[in-house]
Amino acid sequence: MLLDLQGHGDAINGIAWSPDGRLLASACDDMHLRMFDLGRLSPGKEPGFKHHELRNTPLGVGFGNDGQSLVVALR
Repeated sequence: MLLDLQGHGDAINGIAWSPDGRLLASACDDMHLRMFDLGRLSPGKEPGFKHHELRNTPLGVGFGNDGQSLVVALR
């Protein structure tokens, strides 16, 4: 299945998969983090995402050991 993930307005600086492969987190120059839930994909339906606006540009993102926490490097 090929997907075009929408939502970023600028260059993506980092992406990370959760340990269970269900979540994809991304960090963007538009000062937003986005987390896509790919565990609920179905044909013809775009994955939902949550976003968080930051005060600084995120340079990278990763998941913590518990698979639920995000670790972010900021400029």
